[in-house]
Amino acid sequence: MSIDLWSEEQTFFSGDQYYAAIILDIQKAKKSIYVESYIFDFDEVGQNLAQFLVAAVLRGVRVQVIVDGFGSISAISTLQHYLSSGGVQLKVFHPILSSWFIPIFRNINRRNHRKVWIFDDTVAYAGSFNISKVHTSFNSKPWRDSGIRVEGEDVQLLTEAFHKVWNKKKVWSRKIFNFDDLVGSPLVRLNDGKNKRRVSYRDLLFRIREAKKYICFGNAYFAPHFRLVMELCYSARRGVEVHLLVPRQSDIFFMPWVSSTYYFALLQSGVKIHEYLPAVFHAKNYVIDDWMMIGSSNLNYRSLFHDLEVDLQVTRPENKEIFLKEINEDIKKSELVTLASFEKISWFRKIIANFFLLFKSWM
Repeated sequence: MSIDLWSEEQTFFSGDQYYAAIILDIQKAKKSIYVESYIFDFDEVGQNLAQFLVAAVLRGVRVQVIVDGFGSISAISTLQHYLSSGGVQLKVFHPILSSWFIPIFRNINRRNHRKVWIFDDTVAYAGSFNISKVHTSFNSKPWRDSGIRVEGEDVQLLTEAFHKVWNKKKVWSRKIFNFDDLVGSPLVRLNDGKNKRRVSYRDLLFRIREAKKYICFGNAYFAPHFRLVMELCYSARRGVEVHLLVPRQSDIFFMPWVSSTYYFALLQSGVKIHEYLPAVFHAKNYVIDDWMMIGSSNLNYRSLFHDLEVDLQVTRPENKEIFLKEINEDIKKSELVTLASFEKISWFRKIIANFFLLFKSWM
């Protein structure tokens, strides 16, 4: 498999452009379309995409869709009726409603948080775009997200990961039978296995520790493990330019409050924290020097320990340049947090934030 570049690659920072490109690939698909989406709303965007998926089935394409039982709970019954009647195969990952209490208790905190489209095993999309109008101009303030379209041999890894979930194989198994299964590809970061999660996390910590000049993480739900905070602080203290881009407003109202509980240590170490102002910041962007990733992983306990995620590496110089330019635009649209502004946060908010932080393993 390729270890250097995707054969084709395109980045997206607009939901309208992202879904338009997906529709073109739906129309071009010849054999198969696989979709994993944490949220599949049956709104203007969801209905439109569903119609194209049904049309693909009518021309002989196999279409399989996995939605999360919690993220898509409000639309599942409608999706089951519409997609299934149109020939689209639909499965719900860990349904919340079950006749058995024990499966609910065991699986409720394990979600499929991926947002992946795979066409003919050769083209794939990933990022932070769910299937929802909130990411598009249908919303008066479209959420800020990132996505990437890739082509190449390593897309097969995403196909394999999809079928692992579709066929209900143990995605949290500790068993890794050979080193290649554990490492996979540097272009694709999957966490469908506890050892893979451990290796990916250690790799991220190593990259932070070895950074030479620049680190910038843009993340929707910043509530990380303490080791990661320590590494960011250490990198800033040794002279690396470290930026953290987080939302001022979030779809989970208390998350900015929880994130702020980490600010003091980061600010004291010289980390620059930017709170995005125009809309909900929902992207998951990672830049460490020349290494760049776009995907669904947040810097929180959910992504580290519980949820299924996927991140893809941005490999081409022209796309890295576009990515950095977009990040700089985000920073311009953000407010820089200082120790002085942090100290002005009310004690009430700090107390509430620390209360929510007690449940960080569920966030």
